[in-house]
This record gives sequence, structure tokens and C-alpha cells, in this order.
Amino acid sequence: MVDDLARGNYPIWFTEGCALYLEYVILGYEWGSDLTAEETSDIMVKDLTYRFSSIDEYRAYRASFLIVKGLVEGFGREKLIEMLNILGRGTSFERAVTQVYGLDFNDLQAYLMS
Repeated sequence: MVDDLARGNYPIWFTEGCALYLEYVILGYEWGSDLTAEETSDIMVKDLTYRFSSIDEYRAYRASFLIVKGLVEGFGREKLIEMLNILGRGTSFERAVTQVYGLDFNDLQAYLMS
């Protein structure tokens, strides 16, 4: 669904975070729930975006989940769908975050500290 709507225009962490969030909603399983906030708070969103595969996999996936979960819980599922549609029209990820959520890309970092 993510790829279909966004047409591949997203960072890897975002699609993985969406998949983990869907698993959480459907199955009630929360990826990496044994990790503390301190264990993800040092991961930078820019690192997730540009160096995802070089970050510890377990922590990177947990961070991805936390960001998507935070966005959905804070703004609603409709905004997530809007984000995917805007990405599908070719808008950059950073610009789409601002357009849909009214956040600067770096504001996503706050979801890793909660």
C-alpha cells in the first residue's frame, strides 16, 4: 500500500515504520518494546534517512516505528494517507512532512525521545 500510494518516493525507514505500525494495529505487536527511550534517542532522523542500513537493525526499526506511531497518534491516520498521496505526486519527503504535519523534518526527532 505504501509503495502503491507513494510510488517509491520515501526513505526506507518510513516504509518500514509504516509496516511495523500496521502490524501493531492489527496484531498488537510492538516492535522493540523492550528498548528504552535512551536506546533510540541517539539515532538521528537524518541517519535513518541516509544511513538506515548502517544503523543497528533492531534500534533502527524501533526508531522507524516510533516516528510513524507518533505521527499517527498525534495527527491521525488520515494525515498518514495524505502524506503518502503527496509523496506519490513527487513531493520530497522533507517538504511533505512540513506540508502535511506542519513540522520541520528535524522535528521528527522528538518522537524518538518519548
